[in-house]
Amino acid sequence: MLRAILLALFALLFVWPVAGAEVEVSRADCAQVVRHQPAADVAFQPGKDAQGRAVAPADLGGGLQWRPPETFTFDITIDPIDYQRRRQLQKDREALAQDVAANAEAGSSLQTAQVALDATAESLATTQAGLEAEEATTLATFEAAAQTIVDNTGGASPTAAQLTARSTQLEQLENNTFDDPSYVDLRERKALNAQAVAENEADQAVNAQALASNEADAATLATDAADLDAEAASIESKGTSGTLTVGTVTFKDGRAYLDGRPLDSSGQAELEAACREALGG
Repeated sequence: MLRAILLALFALLFVWPVAGAEVEVSRADCAQVVRHQPAADVAFQPGKDAQGRAVAPADLGGGLQWRPPETFTFDITIDPIDYQRRRQLQKDREALAQDVAANAEAGSSLQTAQVALDATAESLATTQAGLEAEEATTLATFEAAAQTIVDNTGGASPTAAQLTARSTQLEQLENNTFDDPSYVDLRERKALNAQAVAENEADQAVNAQALASNEADAATLATDAADLDAEAASIESKGTSGTLTVGTVTFKDGRAYLDGRPLDSSGQAELEAACREALGG
């Protein structure tokens, strides 16, 4: 029966200063804080039950002689060192949760960046293939025209005059082909695309390194979480030892006080519930 009030007062340890060696709550004090909630048929009728039927008297055989004590006294034990460890553990868990969230967010951003870089690489590769195909067509046209000139100027056994004509015609063909603005533009576009490919590959390498670092950090955070879980288990396995007191509860004008300081509404409600349980409901 006293367990509920012990738990209620134990909860106050986290908001109230340490005081004397014991916590004392009198029965009269509990009666002050508990709100009376009478049932509709509480009027006692000696020798009769709630339906008015005759029953044996309550004091049959002399009645119950035991009376509850006027003051409930008990110690609250807690290890102050482990208490500090618990508080620090909670702070470490909160800090770790923030680090895990930040790591996850960074990892998500890196993954998104990787998808974008891969898409860019694919687009650049497609463009590069198109440019190379365009250049290959130009070169094929040039080779065909050059072969025609060779065939028309004596083939494999040209005369001196044919060789002279061939050289002039081939030079003109080269100028017409490779100095043409469209071919010059093609070469510039190929160069720019090749540069973009190189830059994208460099960005991919940097992002891949960042991803690897992020994954390593995630593994470290997971290890840290396991360490905190192990520490929590170690603390729980020890239970509590030593004595640390909450203080003395008193009542004045229907309000509860701990070491002269008023309890807030939630503390008042918890104490009322504990007293109600201690007084038998």
